[in-house]
Amino acid sequence: MAVLYRHIRLDNNEVFYVGIGKNENRAYDTRRSNIWKSITNKTDYEVQVLKSDLVWEDACELEKILISYYGRRDLGLGTLVNMTDGGDGTIGFTPTDEMNKKRSDKLKGRVFTQEHKDKISKALKGHKVSEKSLNALMERNKQPISETQRENMSKAQKKRYSK
Repeated sequence: MAVLYRHIRLDNNEVFYVGIGKNENRAYDTRRSNIWKSITNKTDYEVQVLKSDLVWEDACELEKILISYYGRRDLGLGTLVNMTDGGDGTIGFTPTDEMNKKRSDKLKGRVFTQEHKDKISKALKGHKVSEKSLNALMERNKQPISETQRENMSKAQKKRYSK
C-alpha cells in the first residue's frame, strides 16, 4: 500500500513538492534535496496526505499526473522542486552539466585507506553475480573496441600508473 502527499508553503500557499511513500511517515521525512531544504529553511510548510491505502502502481501514476499538473521548477514549467517526473525511481531526472562536473571533481583523486580497502574487499567476498548481470557483461564484452577507445584506455592507464 502507498500514500500520495504534497507539501505546501505557508508563506504563499504554493505547492512545492509532490511525493509518494509506502506509509505516511515518508510525507514527513525531511531527507530531501537541497532545493527542498532551502525552501523549508525559509518558511513553514504544511503536509497534506491526499490519498492513502493506494496500490503502489496507482500511487506512481497519480504522482506523475500531479507533477505534470503543477510543473517542475527545474524545467521552468511550474512550482515543484521535484527532480523527476514521478513514479518509481529517477525517471525523467537529467543531471545538469554542473552536477556531473561536481560529481566528477568530487570522485577524482580519492585515496582510500588500507582499512577502507579491506572493508570493501570483505563486503565483496562471496558476492554472487546474477546470471542476468553475467550475460549483460558477456554481451557487452563481445562488442569490438574501437581504436579511439583503445588509445583512451591506454592514456588513462599510463596516467594512473605514472603517479
